[in-house]
Amino acid sequence: MRSRLIASLFVAVLVAACGSSAAPSPPTLPATAVPYLASVSKTLTPSLLAREAEAPSLVHRLNGWGFEAATDRYFQGESKRLQVVDSRTLRFRASSGAAAYVAFMRSHLWPYLGPYPKINAFAPGGREGILATGQECQCHLANPSFLALVAHGATVTWLEINGPGATKHGLATLIERAP
Repeated sequence: MRSRLIASLFVAVLVAACGSSAAPSPPTLPATAVPYLASVSKTLTPSLLAREAEAPSLVHRLNGWGFEAATDRYFQGESKRLQVVDSRTLRFRASSGAAAYVAFMRSHLWPYLGPYPKINAFAPGGREGILATGQECQCHLANPSFLALVAHGATVTWLEINGPGATKHGLATLIERAP
């Protein structure tokens, strides 16, 4: 009797462990893409994404859209080219979830780019989404900021760049290297 109880508990633990495994973290822009900036990588959770977007309802929306996993690689340093590069990859169960996230973020960009970013359609390499440009500061040392959110299938690629050499063309070139 005791051995059967132990065996049952062992099987239950194995089943629970298999069922609770999180989706693997999706890749981001490789560290070698911007070798002159140091980078760190981290997993993004629905609650962190909602907090950053200043949109508490995003947690529940992500669940409804089939959010599986997200990773961020953040590059930062002093350079005459780029000083900040934020590369994120979000994975959903279906393309409809990825498209819904891009559509939602289109109207929630102010925490990242300030009020009234200029937003245009953007479709690099078969992906569809938006390219947003932060409102330029009138300071003589201000650097341009660009943020692209594009979906391809069930994957969203997010790429934000800032620095003296930041351009739309530079962003498009980098996003081609991102998953």
